[in-house]
Amino acid sequence: MINKLTIKKGYFLEWYFNTGQDTEKAIMRLELANDIINKLFEIDIVTTSIDDIFEFANKDAIPLNYCNEYLNEDTDKYIFDRFSNNYDLKLI
Repeated sequence: MINKLTIKKGYFLEWYFNTGQDTEKAIMRLELANDIINKLFEIDIVTTSIDDIFEFANKDAIPLNYCNEYLNEDTDKYIFDRFSNNYDLKLI
């Protein structure tokens, strides 16, 4: 049975852009910027969305307490720690 998890867009963005060490945050932002720049070489107009960033992200590394089902849980575990590959994470 696959575990169903949800994460609000605001929590996802908080995790993606504002957690981790400064170097990690800078690398993530740079990777996103480079992806957009590379697409500009192919087409004139590039758009990105939270959903696009979510698809690109390493969801295994999201802290479990960012998920709606575990918001009030005091844990230092990540999604992968609890569920391995047995989960489905939906952005809401």
